[in-house]
Amino acid sequence: MLFRSDALVRQAAKLVPSADTPGESVLARLERAAGDRELFGSLGGGSDHVAFVCRHGVPSVAVSAGGSQGTSYHSNYDTVSWYRATVGPDYGPAAMVTRLALAIAGLGSQTELPPWRFAPFARANIRHLDELISRTADPALRAHLERLRPGFAELLTRGESIDGRLDQPASLAAAQSQRIRLGMTRFMQSFIDSAGLSGRPWFQSLLAASDRHDGYAACMLPLVTEAAQDGDEARLAAAVDRMLQAQRRALDSIRMMEIGAESPLP
Repeated sequence: MLFRSDALVRQAAKLVPSADTPGESVLARLERAAGDRELFGSLGGGSDHVAFVCRHGVPSVAVSAGGSQGTSYHSNYDTVSWYRATVGPDYGPAAMVTRLALAIAGLGSQTELPPWRFAPFARANIRHLDELISRTADPALRAHLERLRPGFAELLTRGESIDGRLDQPASLAAAQSQRIRLGMTRFMQSFIDSAGLSGRPWFQSLLAASDRHDGYAACMLPLVTEAAQDGDEARLAAAVDRMLQAQRRALDSIRMMEIGAESPLP
């Protein structure tokens, strides 16, 4: 998931019955399977959402299921008849995914503001940064990466504050809603960089990309991750500078949301 809407997805998953245990909701099934692991992971890799996430920064969530028998993958013959003949007559998982997607869209359409929340976004990126630093042995490279921590920490603090205001039930004046929506939109674009990744300019998101060695895997914070993996200190320093600029754009957009939440425009 990119730009977290965990509460909305949980609410939708609670409404949809699980395909393999109809007496249990999708949410209950997910929680039982996840155990102590985080319920929602990071969105990336090479699938249908890549153009939205990795180039345009569109808030996205991946909904998928397994369970049907068969070995065939997508083809030009993906009709219901082809599915039943090739994969099997049980269309339960596909129906479950459709219901969940419709529930997410339906609940999302009823919200006064987009259901995006910003503190979970910051926490996820702090975790990605920690993981990257733990995999980086060179102290000079680690020092460059540590320059990103204060910005993500401030995004977390300010994100918690604006999330609390957005979760308050009080209705907003039209002018307030307009400014908050504009701030949200600008936040989504804060981490889109038209220069793109090194050697892969089509990928313009600084948050997520398909892994350059495994197209179906995700690479988080790809601009700095790839420079650190290559051990290129000069490139990493430049990548960190670009990320710092993105953090500042994100903080500016949060300020716009904060002003909108405080009082109506004159």
